[in-house]
Amino acid sequence: MMLKKNRIVTRVKDKTGISKSRNRNEDLFALRERYFEFSKKLKHLITAIESNHNAMKQLSASRLEVAKAIHSLTTETPLHKCAGELAPDGSDSTSSYAAVHVTLNKKCQLYLNKYPEHILHYAVEWERILTTRISDWLRQSEKLRVDLDHYQNKVEDLNQGVNRAQNKGKNVNDKEIEKLKRNEAKFVQARQDYDKFVNELCGYMEEVLDRGWKDLHPMLVKMAQFDTTFSNDEAAVLKSINGVTHELMSFGTKNDLMPQGRLKELETSSPDALIRKYHPSGTTLTIMGGEVGSGGLNSSGDELPLGGGGGLFGSIARKENSSENFGGSNGGSLHSSRNNSEVFAPRSRTNTGDSDWSRGHMPTEFAYVQNAAPAPTLEDVFGSPGGINSAPAGIPPPPSSMPPPLPPQQMPNMGGLSMYDNRRSVPSSMPPPMAPPPIPQASTYQIHSAPNSGGLFSPGSISQGSTNPFDNDGRSGTNPFG
Repeated sequence: MMLKKNRIVTRVKDKTGISKSRNRNEDLFALRERYFEFSKKLKHLITAIESNHNAMKQLSASRLEVAKAIHSLTTETPLHKCAGELAPDGSDSTSSYAAVHVTLNKKCQLYLNKYPEHILHYAVEWERILTTRISDWLRQSEKLRVDLDHYQNKVEDLNQGVNRAQNKGKNVNDKEIEKLKRNEAKFVQARQDYDKFVNELCGYMEEVLDRGWKDLHPMLVKMAQFDTTFSNDEAAVLKSINGVTHELMSFGTKNDLMPQGRLKELETSSPDALIRKYHPSGTTLTIMGGEVGSGGLNSSGDELPLGGGGGLFGSIARKENSSENFGGSNGGSLHSSRNNSEVFAPRSRTNTGDSDWSRGHMPTEFAYVQNAAPAPTLEDVFGSPGGINSAPAGIPPPPSSMPPPLPPQQMPNMGGLSMYDNRRSVPSSMPPPMAPPPIPQASTYQIHSAPNSGGLFSPGSISQGSTNPFDNDGRSGTNPFG
């Protein structure tokens, strides 16, 4: 029902208390307060459902990020098969830890797309309908009440005027009587309209508030169905993690890994202790200056520590007067410049998987040391044909910017300056040179260690043709999640 007048005077009197309304329905007022409280709870439910949906999306995304990190960290390691391996075609044929969570993410996306449609949208629509209808009807009931108050006050004023005229013995004007009757009819109609509208509105609000659980029931059923179905599918996917767990435990037992890890050792143990513990039979060779150093701590007479005596990188065997020579890629023997002994080079590390330095990824300092020539002895220096001024064999000529070498030095004749007698003198030249030393050969030692039981891998050995399903390279079937 559309009202043509706003009844501003009546509204102002009611608000200011000059003329309080006597037609206010107490039942409607109480129901309105209850509805405001119910509306707050319903809006809170909608907010909670939205937060839950966002949290599930965030959980699914974070799980996928963990799977990506595990896949990246275990690539080219012994743990890759059971931890980070993924099917190249994006299928669910692989049951590693990362593959299980990739499959779980696909399931989650299907359920999370249906969640707003069947649950969130229902709650939003429920709140919209109640807010739209009840709010509009409350405003309309207020207009009807104001209209009723207006005609009630007007009829009362007209009755008071007629009564005053009759009390004074005056004749009442027919127009006044007609006006009174017309307003009384409007007042009766306004009363009927207001009472009918308020009764219907109160009944609707009681149905919404007292039996709103009937409206909540369909959404609760869908929420329960979602939780049950989603959790069952999630459990079915994660059930394959049991196999991954058993495989990881067997892997740890096979490699003597402790459940608590070895972080404490990495924090407190020395590098030498860690190397001796996890590589007891390994040999890491470092040639410093080309001469094997003297024996270090805990070294026997048949072993020489590497790197000049520190003993940090293990030791190598020394065989006196050996006539055997092991050539090829598995190592060979080189004659040492002292004691006529032989130093056996370890086998090549290339393609063995024993180190991160295979396939050309050796650090610069080790590559330099590996190719260094043996250091000359004093006999080599003073026995060379050119003395200390001759360049060793195999060294390229100096650049043109360098100054020319000094001429051969001769000792001056000190005969005339002798403080004892004139017959003492220093020889005018150095003694004749000795036979030249053998041409130094390039060191064939290579970095070598025991088989890698710690799972290290060579960056250079990573296949360039492998497909990473976490990289979205635009090719179909390479990225299982778009």
